[in-house]
Amino acid sequence: MNRQVRDEPSIGSVDVSDIEFRKPRPRSQPEDAPPYAGLWWRIALGIFVGLLAHSIVTGLYVRWEIYKGLQAIGVEFDKFEKELKDTLAAPPPARPATPRRPHQRTLRPLATGERCVGGKRFREVPNGWVQLDERCR
Repeated sequence: MNRQVRDEPSIGSVDVSDIEFRKPRPRSQPEDAPPYAGLWWRIALGIFVGLLAHSIVTGLYVRWEIYKGLQAIGVEFDKFEKELKDTLAAPPPARPATPRRPHQRTLRPLATGERCVGGKRFREVPNGWVQLDERCR
């Protein structure tokens, strides 16, 4: 077997002569610039103005819809009120003359084997009772 020997790193003195440091990055804003002069402030202001305009337009549209709805309800209410006044102003329809007590039936007395229960007449039959089409007292 051919075995290769691996070189392990060793800790020795560190040579820092080859290290180069970057120059500091220039700031995007000069230090004497006002604090709200950056692009982020313009974006935030644009979003705020856009949402404000959207809210105003939506609010005006909702007010217009409510106004139109109330107008329609008012028209329907006026129609209903006119119909109600016409109905109340018209004389009531004449009723046909009816006698107060239409032909009054006389009740016959109970026969043998009959009973009156709750104003209904029953006749006794073998093994039970049968209701008759006559009223009783």
